[in-house]
Amino acid sequence: MRGTALILLCSLFCACAPARRTAPAKGEEHPRLSPGQVREVERLYYEAVGAYSANELDSSRAYLKEIFRIDPDYRPARELLEKIRLASGS
Repeated sequence: MRGTALILLCSLFCACAPARRTAPAKGEEHPRLSPGQVREVERLYYEAVGAYSANELDSSRAYLKEIFRIDPDYRPARELLEKIRLASGS
């Protein structure tokens, strides 16, 4: 049983880990983030993942909202938001 829980935890972590960012499409610009902003986005993202894992969907959405204020195009946050929408049915 313990091995199964560990496998599920690892799967969740891997599924929610930030994806490598790709270059923006031609004509599209991503805001340049300072190293501090990058760290803050990553910290907020992991808080959002933790809240999602604890089934605290409203808290997770609040963290994601903060992320989008800093970086509206942060793909991992967009993907997590979609998972929350599917989980909550909204």
